[in-house]
Amino acid sequence: MEGEELITVLLLILVLSFPLFFKSRRRHRFPPSPVGLPVIGHLHLLTPIPHQALHKLSTRYGPLIHLRLGSVCCVVASSAATAKEILRTHDLSFSDRPPSKAVSYLTYGLSDFSFAPYGAYWRFMKKLCVSELLGGRTLDQLLPIRREEVVALMQTLHDKSQERQAIDMGGELIRFTNNVISRMTMSRRCSGSEGESDEIRRLVEEVSELTGKFNLADYIGLCKNLDLQGFDRRLEDVRRRFDDMMEKILKDKEAGRAKRTEMGGGRQDLLDMLIDISEDASAETRLTRDNIKAFVMDIFVAGTDTSAITMEWALAELINHPEILQKAREEMDAVGAIVRQ
Repeated sequence: MEGEELITVLLLILVLSFPLFFKSRRRHRFPPSPVGLPVIGHLHLLTPIPHQALHKLSTRYGPLIHLRLGSVCCVVASSAATAKEILRTHDLSFSDRPPSKAVSYLTYGLSDFSFAPYGAYWRFMKKLCVSELLGGRTLDQLLPIRREEVVALMQTLHDKSQERQAIDMGGELIRFTNNVISRMTMSRRCSGSEGESDEIRRLVEEVSELTGKFNLADYIGLCKNLDLQGFDRRLEDVRRRFDDMMEKILKDKEAGRAKRTEMGGGRQDLLDMLIDISEDASAETRLTRDNIKAFVMDIFVAGTDTSAITMEWALAELINHPEILQKAREEMDAVGAIVRQ
């Protein structure tokens, strides 16, 4: 029965797309679809490499183009002058990041910082990140954590090389960045136990995948409340697992904070700071539990995979350029000699 319903919905979309397609072609005179099929909006103009397709369109239609990606209006600036006009002169009009269905759901209704709409809450979180959460003083306080994890990574690589084992650098770097972010955020290694570390890595991977995939519901109005690709079930599962994990961590953290207060304090992590701010009655904006969870998700998703991929790319470039690798070795040896003195 589900298969029959899916076919019916797809046929309905196809039938309804015909008038939109011909109306769009008459009004804008855009080139036809490469495969000659009716489409909604201008999605057919984007080839597998979108930035090249947009450049080609700009040479034909000018530096400022209005496209409809399905039901979504999109403005493309293809020159420095038009980009400056949008990003500086009219920056407040374009300051919000367009939320997708996946992002809205996984961030507890845009309760995070990365996708929060521009306003009082976003300004408060920006000030908080610059002055406290990710400021120089906080990063200096958490420097020992980063050093310890670098030493642990080097020891792992050394031990495996001594045993002539193959090393998956991508996997090791993901584990390293996960541990750094996890310890800085909540004072616990995400790779402390295999089950917990695997769960966190899976959650980060699934969140990255779901927020980056094309979802019909974001671009086709008729599909807004339909789950044709099975996204909704996966989103519910991922957020439920993340929420369960964060509730456990928050409860452990609250119990630990009470004991730490009795013992006279100690080093604070980012989660401690967020909880303090949420309990501060005089704060400009009171953070909710959902705000804290969504911010932690931001930190994990934005800080683990991206950092690991950047380091992996840098290592690959060094391997491909032996002369630069040799210079890097000499520089590290020189610094090491100074430190030992």
